[in-house]
Amino acid sequence: MINKLEPPPRLDEYVNRLTTNKIGTIELFRFDPYFVTKTMYPIQADEVFVLLQLTCGGVVGRAELHLPGVHPHFDLIRFASVYKGLKKAGVSEALRYVSASRDEWGIARRRLAEAALTDLTGKLQAAAGNSDSPMSGSPSGLPSGLTRDLLFDCAQSYYAF
Repeated sequence: MINKLEPPPRLDEYVNRLTTNKIGTIELFRFDPYFVTKTMYPIQADEVFVLLQLTCGGVVGRAELHLPGVHPHFDLIRFASVYKGLKKAGVSEALRYVSASRDEWGIARRRLAEAALTDLTGKLQAAAGNSDSPMSGSPSGLPSGLTRDLLFDCAQSYYAF
């Protein structure tokens, strides 16, 4: 007989991953506008398309952000500096940190972090439910098969910590 007060073993494994695995690598790619125009949708040269990639427990969470009408000398390092607090945090802790920092970060950076963390959470959950499932993938707007090498080839600038 199953004790209804105990969570199923797979759920336990998922919760443990959320609390024990820490975010290891945080990467931001600013894509070349020509690449974005050719593969996704037309943008102007002064617009910015950024991909945030978070790695935790061998799983990669991604989210992209389109910033129209940004100054041509957009500083990716300054933009990304707010994400340093996510490094070495568990996913649930990182979500709380993003929520608490909402006023200082601005809406665009907050939504980008939330989207990447949500993607990461879903992939961690899928990995806990089926160890044979693929843990990588691409966000909805990016072309499928987007490898790390291609990310670097198509990036106008890159920052990692």
